[in-house]
Amino acid sequence: MNGKCNQETMRTDIAENKARIGKLQEQFRELDERLTKLNMMSKLMAEITLKQKELEKKEQDVRRVKGKHADNFKKLLSRPVESNYRRAIQLCGDKLRDTIKELNAKSNKLQLEQQSCEIKRKNLKSELLKLEKELEESKEKVYEACHAASYEDTLAKSKATMAKYQSEHGALLSAEAMYKRYIEKVTEEPCCPLCHKDMTENEASDITMELSDEINRLPENINVPRSC
Repeated sequence: MNGKCNQETMRTDIAENKARIGKLQEQFRELDERLTKLNMMSKLMAEITLKQKELEKKEQDVRRVKGKHADNFKKLLSRPVESNYRRAIQLCGDKLRDTIKELNAKSNKLQLEQQSCEIKRKNLKSELLKLEKELEESKEKVYEACHAASYEDTLAKSKATMAKYQSEHGALLSAEAMYKRYIEKVTEEPCCPLCHKDMTENEASDITMELSDEINRLPENINVPRSC
């Protein structure tokens, strides 16, 4: 009985570990997807560098073309400028600086998220490896406890045994109920309830005692044996 209890416990542990492993694997997959997105940070950094170079180039162009023809400002600003060149250049520079500031903030945030995700990924991987090891150890225990039978074979045999117990359980209940009903009928009226043949009191008493003995010979506990 203890061996059977241990097998049930190990099977429960294995099922729980499999569920936890499935959950961790899903979290691991989601984390990998998130890390892939975070890798786009390098593209943002490249864009920041490009914007910085553009700003430096535009500032150089301002110094170079200052006082020259308005066509130079049109080329620089990608739009025609009729007056207030200084203001137009300043607005363009301010816009680029705001863009760079925003991209830097996004980059810093993504770096922090990436670090956090890397730590979480490492912890999840460690826990996953631990659970996989426990699962293999549990399977090995089942293998040893079941005389080198595989976990799947043990599970199939357990199901077959349970089905047998359930069948015997139903048969014993039916027999006991039938015997008790027969005794009740014969006690009420000394007559066979099956063939309706009259009986003497002695015959009725004898068959009642015989059926009572049959009931007593049935297992005292006709429930399927319970696990611990």
